[in-house]
Amino acid sequence: MAANKIIAIFGATRAQGGAVAQIFLQDPKLKSEWTVRAVTRGTTKESAKNLASQGVEVISVWFN
Repeated sequence: MAANKIIAIFGATRAQGGAVAQIFLQDPKLKSEWTVRAVTRGTTKESAKNLASQGVEVISVWFN
């Protein structure tokens, strides 16, 4: 069996990125084929914790 593909969503803790994450989390076919990775500055935000509780890999990145 092949490994899941990874989708990295920048801004996943905000409205537009969060909507993209929810599409992948709520669709059974997408959820089975893709691993969702949320790229955010604030891994301690409530929205980031919520994504993590849904199985999303939340990683912190800071761009200047």
